[in-house]
Amino acid sequence: MAHILVVDDEISMVVLLTVALERQGHTVLSASNGVHALEVLPDEGVHLVVTDINMPQMDGFGLISVLIEKFPGQKILAISGAGGEGLHGDLHAARELGATLCMEKPFELREFYAHVEELLSEWEEELV
Repeated sequence: MAHILVVDDEISMVVLLTVALERQGHTVLSASNGVHALEVLPDEGVHLVVTDINMPQMDGFGLISVLIEKFPGQKILAISGAGGEGLHGDLHAARELGATLCMEKPFELREFYAHVEELLSEWEEELV
């Protein structure tokens, strides 16, 4: 299956998404912010990065920018629970920077699975 990096400063979200993705058969790396994500990211990258937007040290915007520069075409699922108008602005900005898809927190796991499946099917099609 796929190699996925989950980046979020909320440990409960990291654990939830890691367990959910591992149950689907994926290999999961995790990080608590963008700086940590870049430290654990393999040189060849991963199939999918799931990143929160609002994090300390390096936020999701910074991480998305580096990923797009270092790994053009990287599949990125940006998630945010900023709330209010800020949420929609954050997700729009993430999309503009290069996030492939965006989701608002909280979300249903089935919705998350659907987005992951969609992004990974695009990756699998590129292999053919």
